[in-house]
Amino acid sequence: MNKEILVLSDGISGFLRAKDLTNVLGVSRSTLWRLERTGVLPQRVAITGSRAVGWRVSEINDFIKSRESVQ
Repeated sequence: MNKEILVLSDGISGFLRAKDLTNVLGVSRSTLWRLERTGVLPQRVAITGSRAVGWRVSEINDFIKSRESVQ
């Protein structure tokens, strides 16, 4: 998944799993957990009907946009 596609596609709804999110943000899994634990990254949510968890695409879009305005 491409970061530019994710940010420009505001109409996308759904979830990103950890593997996809590491690719989008260009960070490792351990960095994902650390960012989430410190409150920098939005919290994961349980995906209904399974043991899987993910991040809401809308929240990740907001996170990316907020980080771009900082840089």
